[in-house]
Amino acid sequence: MGDMAKSKTSRQKSGKNSGRGNRKKSTASKAKKTVKTIGNSGSFLKSKRMLGIVAAVAILAIAGFFGSKFLLSPRPSIDMPPLPDFTGVEIQVATKIQGKHFQAEQNPASARAWGLLAMNLDIHGFKEPAVPCYKQAAELEPDEFKWTYLCAIALLDLNSPEAGEWFKQSQRIRPQYEPAYLRHAEALFNIGDMENSEKYYQEALKINPKSSHAYLGLGKMAYASGAYQQSLEYLQGAVKNDPRHGEVHRYLGEVYRRLEDLQKAEEEAMLAQQLPQEKPLNDPVYESLLNEGVSVAYYQDRGRTLMGKGLYPQAAQEFQTALDLRPDALQHNNMGIVLEKMGNFEEAIFHYEKAAVLDSMNWNTFQNLGTAYFRVGKDQEALTALNRALEINPTSVHAFGMLSFVYKRLDNTAEAIDALKKGLEQSPGDFGLAVRLAWLISTAEDAAFRDGEEAVRLTKTVCEETQYQFAGIVDVLAAAYAETGQFEKAAETAQQAYDLAISTNQRITAQQIQSRLKLYQSNKPYRE
Repeated sequence: MGDMAKSKTSRQKSGKNSGRGNRKKSTASKAKKTVKTIGNSGSFLKSKRMLGIVAAVAILAIAGFFGSKFLLSPRPSIDMPPLPDFTGVEIQVATKIQGKHFQAEQNPASARAWGLLAMNLDIHGFKEPAVPCYKQAAELEPDEFKWTYLCAIALLDLNSPEAGEWFKQSQRIRPQYEPAYLRHAEALFNIGDMENSEKYYQEALKINPKSSHAYLGLGKMAYASGAYQQSLEYLQGAVKNDPRHGEVHRYLGEVYRRLEDLQKAEEEAMLAQQLPQEKPLNDPVYESLLNEGVSVAYYQDRGRTLMGKGLYPQAAQEFQTALDLRPDALQHNNMGIVLEKMGNFEEAIFHYEKAAVLDSMNWNTFQNLGTAYFRVGKDQEALTALNRALEINPTSVHAFGMLSFVYKRLDNTAEAIDALKKGLEQSPGDFGLAVRLAWLISTAEDAAFRDGEEAVRLTKTVCEETQYQFAGIVDVLAAAYAETGQFEKAAETAQQAYDLAISTNQRITAQQIQSRLKLYQSNKPYRE
C-alpha cells in the first residue's frame, strides 16, 4: 500500500510539473514493485499523459504560429469609405450598395469585395467614393485588368489627370484589349493632345485592323487639323469596315463639304440621318460594370441593348423588372415595344393603352398604339391613335407613314398620298416616305393619282444614295419607269431588282418582281 501511495503521489506531481517528472520517475523506479499489474498500469498512464502534453504543446505552437502570422500580416491601409447619402436613391440601389459595403468591411483583404463595391458605387453615380475602392482592389490584386481599367474610366469621367496613367497601367496588364486604347485615345483627343491620341488610335488598329472606331478617331483628328484628304481616306476606311456607322457618314458629309463636293456632302448627310449615330464599343469589361446597375434606368438600357441585338425575350425580362419597380408610362411603353417585336400584338396594345392613360401627352405612345392597332386589323382605332400622335407632334414622320398604310387598306388612296406628302414636307430626305409615295403614284388604279415623272425623280434619288443595293427600292424605280412608258428601261431595272433579290435570298420578293417584269416586257405598267 505504501508503494501505491508513493506511486500515486509521484504521478500527481509529475502531472503538475513536467520539469520535475524525470526526478520522480527515477525515484519510482528504485521502489519495490510488489504488484506487477499495478506497475504496468502506472507506466501506461504515464505514457498517456506524456502524449497529451506533447499534443497540447503542438496545438499551442500551431496556434501561436498562425496567430503571429495573422497579427503581423499587412492589413489594408485604406479606411472604409462612408456610405453615400441615399436621399432620392431608389431603394434597391441603396440596398445593394449597403450589401457590398458590408462585404468589403468584413473582407478587407479581398480585392473582389473592394472591386464590387467600387463598381456598384460607380455605376450608380457615386464615382468619387468609387475611385479609392478601385485603387484598393488594384493594390490587392495588381494583375487584375478589370480594376485598373474601370478605375481609369471613372477617373476620366471625373476629369482627373490620373486617368492617363491608369489607362497605361491597364494596357500593360492586357496589351491586346482594343477598347482600352480607343478610350484613352479619345480622352487625349478631347484635351487636344493630338500626338498621343494618334499613337493610341494606331495601336487600336494594330489590334483590330477593321476597327471603324479607330478609323473614325483618326479621321476626326485629321479633320480637326485641316488635313481633309487624309481625313477622307480614314473615314472611307471606317465605312468599308462598317457602312452603318452613322457618325462616320456625318463626318464624311462635312469633309466632302470642305472639299467642295456638295453632291456627295448632301448624300452623306442624308445617309447619316437614316442610320444610328452611335455604334457602341464591343467592351465586355465595361459591360460587366453596366450589368451591376439595378436602377430602373439600367434595366431600361439593358433592355434596349438586348432588343437591338434581337434578343427579345431577354429584353422583355429587363423591361418587366423596370416595370415592377416603377409602373409608369415609359415602362409600359417599353414593354409594348418589345412585345410587338415578339409578335404579341394584343399584349403590346394592353401596355400601350396603359401608357396612354398614364401620360396622355406622349406622342410616341400613341404612334406605337396606332401601329399595333393596324397590325391586328383595327383600322379605325389606328387612325384615331395616329392622328392623336400628330396632334401632339405634327412632325412625326413614322405616324404619317403609318397613316398612309391605314388609308390605303381602307381604299382611300387620296388620303394615303396626302399623308406621305405631308410627311415629306416635314422630312424631305426620308427614304421610306419617298419610296412609298413613288409606289403609290406609279401603280394607283385611278389615273388621277398617278404621276410617273415624280415617281422616277423620287426613287432615282434614293437608289443613287443607296447605290442600287436594295431590291425593293430598285423594283419601285422599275414601276415608275413603266408608268412613264419607258418599258425597256423598266424591264432592265426590274431584272436588276430580281437579281438583287435572288442574291440576298429574298425569294418571295423575287417572284413578285418577276411577275411585274413580264408585264414590262409586254409593254404594260403594273397596277396595284
